[in-house]
Amino acid sequence: MKVAGSVILMLLLCPAWVIKGQESNGSWEPFKELKEEKKQDQSSQALTNDSILKLVGGGLGDEAIISMVKTHPGNYSLGVDDILALKKAGVSGKVITAMLNSPSATAHPPEPAVSRPPQPQSKGEACSKVISFGMLVHTPKGVQLIKGEPSWLNNWVRKNFNKHPDICFSQSPIQDRANYLVVLSQSPHYFHGFEPVVRKDTSTTDVFGNGTAMDSYGDIWNYTYDGTVSTTTTTQETVPYEISSNTLYASAYDTHGALVSQSYHVYKRKSGGDNAGIYNLGNMISGINARGHLINTVVRDIEDSEAKK
Repeated sequence: MKVAGSVILMLLLCPAWVIKGQESNGSWEPFKELKEEKKQDQSSQALTNDSILKLVGGGLGDEAIISMVKTHPGNYSLGVDDILALKKAGVSGKVITAMLNSPSATAHPPEPAVSRPPQPQSKGEACSKVISFGMLVHTPKGVQLIKGEPSWLNNWVRKNFNKHPDICFSQSPIQDRANYLVVLSQSPHYFHGFEPVVRKDTSTTDVFGNGTAMDSYGDIWNYTYDGTVSTTTTTQETVPYEISSNTLYASAYDTHGALVSQSYHVYKRKSGGDNAGIYNLGNMISGINARGHLINTVVRDIEDSEAKK
């Protein structure tokens, strides 16, 4: 279903993919709808460590500050020294936890800018292919293609661009080169079902009593006893479970809108049912560096493809 959706979207975008000489001014046509002003407004309203300190100093309670952290964009610095400074300044543990859980929190210093190989000035120098990155995101206006690179992708480029001497990684296309766009997208899915689960219950009962016994010589013995008896009961019942999955796609297109490569990985998590912990552990192991493997696959396919300018 995701592949079909991507193809439909690209059919809509294809006319804008062709670089039209000076008309494109060195920019990908699909990125013209990017709302830079909106992003700047959001950045200017972002909460920072200083903002939190001002709110605490102004006498706002924890609940009010936590509510603002959850509903406002944030640009926090939350290294060890930063957290200790916040705590020393009177910020409560609850507020610091809310800041750490903020999706925009930075638990370490900002990553250095991605190093780029020198951009070629004439045909035949440095690299013959250029890769840009974009993301399909859900907005109130529907699904839109947004220019940009998530932090993990910046790290991948910084560590791997020297391994691909014939490729330049740039968010702007280069004239007289074969330009490609790698689009990242996600497709969540949920599955509900029932499965049999075997349960074992053990109960312990106290026992005691007395009696008589005759041995082989005809002697009669009196005895008493006390202790416990353990009983194990095995039952089988059908219980509900849910598997939530999120498929990450990396799809590469040339300037004509043709699909050059597509790779994906499915992240899964199980709740309820039987052996959910083992199921989740196996999927967690398989997901280690899965995103990096996706980009490696797509970049190799672009390297092996015939350049179409």
